[in-house]
Amino acid sequence: MRRIILRTLLILVCLGAIGLGWILGGRQMTLLVDRIGTVVIERIPITELSCEGAQTGGTFRLGSRMLSITGPDNHPVPLSIVPDENNKLVLFASGKSVPLGDLVPASTQEPGATFTVRPDQGDEAFLTVRRSFLSWPTPLDFNFMTGHAPSWKRHRYYYLSWKKRSGSELNMLWRYEQYFYPSEGWTAGEMTREGTTGLIKAEISP
Repeated sequence: MRRIILRTLLILVCLGAIGLGWILGGRQMTLLVDRIGTVVIERIPITELSCEGAQTGGTFRLGSRMLSITGPDNHPVPLSIVPDENNKLVLFASGKSVPLGDLVPASTQEPGATFTVRPDQGDEAFLTVRRSFLSWPTPLDFNFMTGHAPSWKRHRYYYLSWKKRSGSELNMLWRYEQYFYPSEGWTAGEMTREGTTGLIKAEISP
């Protein structure tokens, strides 16, 4: 009987330690698993992209989605968007550049847009939305303003792939957090957290 009791207590202690570890380190564990793979939610063809704000900062608008050029360190990622003499919108990053396409006349742009561009014929431009396989519990979170806090969180990713006929390719990746409320379900995945969310990659190849 004593062995059964001790074994049961040991199992309970192990389960408690695992649970506490998941509560305290679940975000980091999820980030590690995200490197292996994520779940694809949708893949959306890009027919028009609007840029709002300064040429070296601001926000990308893709339909109803607003994706900031701010990185996890809460500073703008070093890239710039500039029209050239051929009325093309060119994106510069890490010493490389790629012409995205023809600028849309200002009179037909979305309200608030600084620049709007449409892909050139033959371009392959998509926005792929993904989410984490794993979620982590957040019983220690509490909103003192509303008393309403999420019980679970997971990451949500937005991957922009823009391939030109010439062979050049632009790849950009954003990571945000998505909250789960028992009364509402999963919210839109656009919540920020300094140090882990924002634009985490902007690369041009070759």
